[in-house]
Amino acid sequence: MDKETLATQIGINVARYREKAKMTQAELAEQVNLSPAYISRLECGKKSMTMVTLYHLAEALDVSCNALIYPESSSAQIDTITHLLSDKEQAYLQGIEEIIQVCERRFQSCTP
Repeated sequence: MDKETLATQIGINVARYREKAKMTQAELAEQVNLSPAYISRLECGKKSMTMVTLYHLAEALDVSCNALIYPESSSAQIDTITHLLSDKEQAYLQGIEEIIQVCERRFQSCTP
């Protein structure tokens, strides 16, 4: 993937996750100590960033770095779920596991 394509992909993903978090560009910029203009250029694919900035954006958006780099995929979603659960207590994780098992059984019965 060339630099321009990567910048465009990251911009699309930053915008998508920012909107999903119901944040404005200004709010995201404030959280990561950047200017709103920088976020705007980033989302348009006209700005590259350092790894540190990528990390801070992912943290602010509560997603994995992979979720910002790659096109929407199940592996990026799994990375984000792992990120969200990384600091949770064992009882919490057991509850999440039970929820996933219920969903798995429910959705398996819906597929032909």
